Amino acid sequence: MGPPLVREHHQIRWGLGLSGTGFNWESNGVKSEEGGATVHLRLRPSDHITWEFALGGMGGKDENGIERHDVPATVGLMLYPWASTFAPYFVMAGGGNFIQQDYMGLHREDSQVIGALGGGLELRLGHHFTVGLDIRHQWRWEADKKDNGTTGTLMGTGKTTTPATTTLQPVGDESGTAYNLSATYYF
Repeated sequence: MGPPLVREHHQIRWGLGLSGTGFNWESNGVKSEEGGATVHLRLRPSDHITWEFALGGMGGKDENGIERHDVPATVGLMLYPWASTFAPYFVMAGGGNFIQQDYMGLHREDSQVIGALGGGLELRLGHHFTVGLDIRHQWRWEADKKDNGTTGTLMGTGKTTTPATTTLQPVGDESGTAYNLSATYYF
């Protein structure tokens, strides 16, 4: 009888990366699309699991001309059924989204809670570099239930004036498709 089998120990690896991101959704009959970039820190305790901490900046205009800027901050878990050069994965993520809307001198800020499920494919180029693409269905739930009015704030010469009725509505619940094209360098 030989020595007992010892499971191979996986080195925990840290990675820094950048993603091109986008989000498409429809709310109250208005189609919207945003694009931007996300920086992420990834922790890979094994070839089959990766934790992701991400902070992004996205923006766009909807069909009504309302300019919107989002700052999503999420924590995600990526599960790889097998480890290979082409590694498919399942992803789930959650976090918060901080929104600014601007339209004809009016300004509004809102926030949302984010949940996402999806999948992707990662190309592992050696031990240090990966490129990946994933598509996620993303749900964004309104977090500012206290302010459901239809007002915005006029922005002037450094002073905030009294609220005015406007077309800037509170950002409500949203659901749509998010996509990420990422590159990560592992140390």
